[in-house]
Amino acid sequence: MNHEPDDTRSEGYRASRTALQEPEHRYEPMTETIVETIAEAADADPTQLEPLYESIDPDALDDLFDRRSDANVPARVTFHHEGFEVVVERDGRVEVRDPN
Repeated sequence: MNHEPDDTRSEGYRASRTALQEPEHRYEPMTETIVETIAEAADADPTQLEPLYESIDPDALDDLFDRRSDANVPARVTFHHEGFEVVVERDGRVEVRDPN
């Protein structure tokens, strides 16, 4: 994962311009990867973050990016969470960007 520290956010998190999680051959749900990547970008413990369901339907996201499925997945899904832009690519890559 790439991580570049930046200024402290108002929530007390360390901001990052970008955190990137490359796909791995593991079977954890996509939402776990997303939360871990957001936590890395925010320099926070994943339990300190708002629940993902505040921004997107986590069950639908997991179903869409089920790594054990050959389902037709869109090129990318983009949403905002904890002040970050989250981009999930078809290949399972997750990028979390600080829009500031």
